[in-house]
Amino acid sequence: MRTRLAANGVRRHLPGAVRLVDAEGKAQSLEALVGGQPTVFAFWSRWCGGSLQELPELQRVSGELARIGVRLVAVTTDNIDASLMAWMREHRYSFPVFQDKRGEAGAAFQPYGTPDHILVDGAGVVRFERLRARELPAYGALLVQGQ
Repeated sequence: MRTRLAANGVRRHLPGAVRLVDAEGKAQSLEALVGGQPTVFAFWSRWCGGSLQELPELQRVSGELARIGVRLVAVTTDNIDASLMAWMREHRYSFPVFQDKRGEAGAAFQPYGTPDHILVDGAGVVRFERLRARELPAYGALLVQGQ
């Protein structure tokens, strides 16, 4: 199974100047968000039916990812305001959410749309893309194990 998963890999470098904005309005670089460990960038929107269907699964796998040493960064173009944060609390979504305020992450990662999940290694190199939330722990484990 590991060989089959690894065969789906890519190697695409991202520009270092991409910044996302956290819930407090502070800009964070991709490098800081990755911090040297495998990281999932999960693109979603509150106005996308597919995203809304997949967010509960993303919440579930966020714990699995954390246990194996993979970060989760949820990326949206939605405004991160009191309304969004209240909506996340109401639905019990506890993963960190960042806004792609200037569209930099969308241009760099080139997600298919929402939802889309892209896995980068600790150096910030895209290794797997177009993943579903339920696939993230298996692919994340490959990167943790050095594949």
